[in-house]
Amino acid sequence: MCNPGDYRRPPAQVARWSQLYKQKKPVIFYWYTPQYLNQEYDLAEVKLPPRTDANKDCKDDAKEGGDPNQYKCAYDITVINKLFSKKFADGGSPAYDMLKNMKLTNADQELVAKKIAGDKEDPAQAGKEWVADNADKVNAWLGQ
Repeated sequence: MCNPGDYRRPPAQVARWSQLYKQKKPVIFYWYTPQYLNQEYDLAEVKLPPRTDANKDCKDDAKEGGDPNQYKCAYDITVINKLFSKKFADGGSPAYDMLKNMKLTNADQELVAKKIAGDKEDPAQAGKEWVADNADKVNAWLGQ
């Protein structure tokens, strides 16, 4: 099992689990999404028991110590909201409606990130390619 370590996933940690993966050896490690390496490796998420009223006090950080059973539940879901200043929202800019409509899935983000971080593609080119390949999504954002 790889140590969760730094949230940025230092190269040494990725090297450890990816070597085991390539050797077809079992490995379990903490990971996150979106992450461009999810586009390169066929990984499977280990589902933890859901949070319920019975385990609502479940803890996420084992540094607190105590009974291991208090960590046997899924992580909370973090909802990320788009926020705009009232001045921008009321200003009549078409950018506001487009940004309000914009929805990127984890897979969308991973595809572009893989091109940039994994394939070393120019970020502007990676973005252009994604827009060309996803014209239907972009047109929906633009209200077209």
